[in-house]
Amino acid sequence: LNMSQHNDTVSIGIMKFTWNFGKGNTYNAVNPTQVFTDNATKDTVYTIKLVAFSEHGCKDSTTRNIRVFPKPLAQFAVSDTAGCGPLPVTFTNQSTPQDTGSINIMTFFWDLGNGLNSINQNVNTQYISNPLATASYTANLIATSEHGCKDTATQLIRAFPKPLVGFTADKTQGCGPLAVQFTNTTQLG
Repeated sequence: LNMSQHNDTVSIGIMKFTWNFGKGNTYNAVNPTQVFTDNATKDTVYTIKLVAFSEHGCKDSTTRNIRVFPKPLAQFAVSDTAGCGPLPVTFTNQSTPQDTGSINIMTFFWDLGNGLNSINQNVNTQYISNPLATASYTANLIATSEHGCKDTATQLIRAFPKPLVGFTADKTQGCGPLAVQFTNTTQLG
């Protein structure tokens, strides 16, 4: 926000301004908006300079630094992404803050997709299959750096149903030699 003050009876609207956002371009708007990109691995500092010119040609300037923090990298390893339910899964957090910090000063929010959440760095959970079909779950990790910057990693987990094993026998007892006819009644879950 332009904090320039005119010390005359004339409106700020007739003053002239030059903004330098530290990226090689200048702008003449009264109250501009600017997007500052981050460096992938370190803090980026932009020096902003505003020069104000009165209607009489007098000028003054001020500078201020804007610091942009890098976005962290949310990532994790999964012990299993698919298997027979109930499927135990271990999530090992491999996130990095992308600057001088460490994973130990980051915060985490896990939405495990199975109704459970966690704020722990690493998580164990279990995924249940549907009785007759594969169940799919989406696990999400939101990693937050010490500066409040966020990134999200996602993994699909599938729990397959176990077969429903069964059979019948036309006889379950008798004198030997006993001929028994078996009928497999197994169903794929």
